[in-house]
Amino acid sequence: MAEAEAMYLRALAGCEKTLGPNHKSTLETRYNLADLFEGKSMLQDAARHFELVVQGFTKLFGPEHPKTVDASNRLKRCKGGGNDTGDVDGNCD
Repeated sequence: MAEAEAMYLRALAGCEKTLGPNHKSTLETRYNLADLFEGKSMLQDAARHFELVVQGFTKLFGPEHPKTVDASNRLKRCKGGGNDTGDVDGNCD
């Protein structure tokens, strides 16, 4: 998993530099990095990245878009707040 983390960090840096922090591809890369951190039980790191993803997705898609809702639910789980949708496939429970 260390290789995957390094890969996502390099990809994120490249996306941010080339496309900007709020570009859809940058946010999706950040989401994938947060997912990796969540899977490694690095919940503070995951939450930090999910927070930025929620902010970006909200600006791009709106607060009710499925991507925004999903990222928001993942953020809540990582912060220990459960999941409002009843979805049980997350790793932070």
